[in-house]
Amino acid sequence: MVAWAYDNKFVLVKHVFDGKTEWISVNTANKSEVKNVSVSLGVDAVDVQFSRNDANTFYLLTANGEVRRANIDQRSLSGPLLREVDNFSLYAGSTIAYATKPDANGVRSVGYLTADAKAPRVVEHFNDAVDIPLRIVINKYYGRHYFVVAKGKDVTILTSELPASDMADPALFKKLTSLTLEDTVKWVGFSPDDHRFIYAQGENGLMVYDLDMSQAFHPVIAGATEPIEWVDQFHFTAATGGELKIYDFDGTNSHVMMDRAASGTSSLLSNGKYLYGLQRDAANGTVHLSRATMTVE
Repeated sequence: MVAWAYDNKFVLVKHVFDGKTEWISVNTANKSEVKNVSVSLGVDAVDVQFSRNDANTFYLLTANGEVRRANIDQRSLSGPLLREVDNFSLYAGSTIAYATKPDANGVRSVGYLTADAKAPRVVEHFNDAVDIPLRIVINKYYGRHYFVVAKGKDVTILTSELPASDMADPALFKKLTSLTLEDTVKWVGFSPDDHRFIYAQGENGLMVYDLDMSQAFHPVIAGATEPIEWVDQFHFTAATGGELKIYDFDGTNSHVMMDRAASGTSSLLSNGKYLYGLQRDAANGTVHLSRATMTVE
């Protein structure tokens, strides 16, 4: 399972078999409603993301580096919105933040494309990142937009307005801070709800930056094979060494919630009473859903 749609009803499943990948949308409220995005649209996609506005609308990154918009009910596929893209993320449902592949001169760029715009806007160019992982994410915290650019081990946080990407007026990107992680950044993003915290994570390093306090924290989480999972605005979980642990945003006050953790995937019930996660049965290796009580009664 890759992601929930924003209506909390559909879930996106990535199915890998025989060297092939297909993407499937499943209605959890109606098990008979299963839609194979790859087959219906006839497209070879390396990444698929739900639109925030409609669970039947997706943004796809094709195997040849094109970002397209698709509607599974209408079986429609747009022309290329962006080309030569290495990876992308979505902000506010329809703004695409992207990092490109190297061009003929070895130059890469990060930028964004707003909905219905005729052209993207480049945030920054790089001529030293041909073989270095490059990512960008965008979000909003208390009326200000933040752009987080991760290049290798380096993380730069910028702030700016978010004008339409094809506007002639230049956007003024102000650098808030630059930080360095212990190893190459594999995952980068924001905490949920008000998006106060920015995180950047590698296999053996994690940085959490507090936009309120203008302070960076470096929780010790080694051997991660998955990104941390935010369970609310101030706490996240991570699975390392076979244990699912919960942490405060700065990495303190950690507690083991489950042993034999099969995944870092977790979910906190809205009343804060139970934490759900996946455990592996020691006897036969099967995986089952488990529940941990957050308070001792």
